[in-house]
Amino acid sequence: MFMRLAVHLAIILAPLRCAVALEEPVRRVETGLTPLTPVVKPGAEPFALSDVRLLPGPLRHAMELDRDYLLSLDPDRLLHVFRLGAGLPSGATPYGGWMAPDHRSRGEFVGHYLSACAMVYASTGDERIRDKANQVVAGFAVCQEQLGSGFLHTLPDTFTTRCEAPLPFWYQTHKVLAGLLDMYVYCDNRQALDVARKLADWAKAGADKWSNSQLQTMLDIEHGGINEALANLAAITGDPEYLQLAMRFNHLAVLGPAANRDDRLTGLHANTQVPKFIGAARQYELNGQEWLKTAATFFWENVVKERSYVIGGHGLGEYFTPQETLSQALGSNTCETCNTYNMLKLTRHLFCWEPRAEYADYYERALYNHILASQDPATGMMCYFLPLGHDQKCRKEYSTPEDSFWCCAPLSMTTCPVPPAVPRSWPKPVSLPVS
Repeated sequence: MFMRLAVHLAIILAPLRCAVALEEPVRRVETGLTPLTPVVKPGAEPFALSDVRLLPGPLRHAMELDRDYLLSLDPDRLLHVFRLGAGLPSGATPYGGWMAPDHRSRGEFVGHYLSACAMVYASTGDERIRDKANQVVAGFAVCQEQLGSGFLHTLPDTFTTRCEAPLPFWYQTHKVLAGLLDMYVYCDNRQALDVARKLADWAKAGADKWSNSQLQTMLDIEHGGINEALANLAAITGDPEYLQLAMRFNHLAVLGPAANRDDRLTGLHANTQVPKFIGAARQYELNGQEWLKTAATFFWENVVKERSYVIGGHGLGEYFTPQETLSQALGSNTCETCNTYNMLKLTRHLFCWEPRAEYADYYERALYNHILASQDPATGMMCYFLPLGHDQKCRKEYSTPEDSFWCCAPLSMTTCPVPPAVPRSWPKPVSLPVS
């Protein structure tokens, strides 16, 4: 998970975006798109990434480490597994760890990489990082063209043929789609939006073949936040069919009980669940369906108030513990960093709806005590878990630059160091201390 973690920290440590209000209105006019207008009026508004600059301090130091790491990566090596999956030649030396050609999660990191590069570019204006990410987008377009039908993946297409999706299938699709959208929003990369739409059209063509019952069975396997990415695409393009498709990817076995304020989290894989509620939150902003808001809010309250450690993280061995048992759930594998990154994303949505102190307090607690603490301040490498046990085995284990690429590594590169938004009544511009 490390590589994903480092990229996550770049996204976290690039000053914030809130999905309630998309940026770049000029770009929408230039492309002729009419974005969907959110039906939920925000109580707080986000800063544009390009309007925020970090001053010297630990957060800027962390972001600079992430930027340097992103710049060290070779676009051709990142594209290697996608080219192989598309039947294209590749002379690049493959990366190791979760990016190795024989690893089931190969390719996930590259979507995170695009998001991190896009946000760091928006936050710093560093054209070197934008240009590298543009190379990856161009490579994606070639692979997609070779595969045909809009499909873009390192695994075979088992969805449109038999409604099957092994563990990394939709997880990777979500990361790639999200990265492409971030490249469009923050870097004005029109090709990225074109590739994203073709990928979503492929998903719709497949979903149209299957019943809701078949899709729900498929969603029993971890699938990331594909329901969020499709909703974001709907918002950008103004195409309501993408929002309808996003709704079909809502996992009702998990969202339904939460909408009824029924806690069924104990024993579930934690980071499988959090993205589902981020997607529900995003959809609520676009369609106003109250059950989605209730589900997202109840989930947040349950995780933060009943299952989170003092640092803001949660989970033991990646799974939700029973309520009020944290003192009995300490060890070397507490607090997967992916989980906290995603909880911060969810918190940003809730804060934008209603800028309550408890949301800002949690965001600050988790950002400083888990996300920032998960990075080695000397090397920029990241932790998969942040251990809270007390024996000699409970020490931080950091990723390596070219042989880890864990899921948690890039997520930490994409987290935000400032409050998610400011109340609409506040004057702008405003200065906020973060270190």
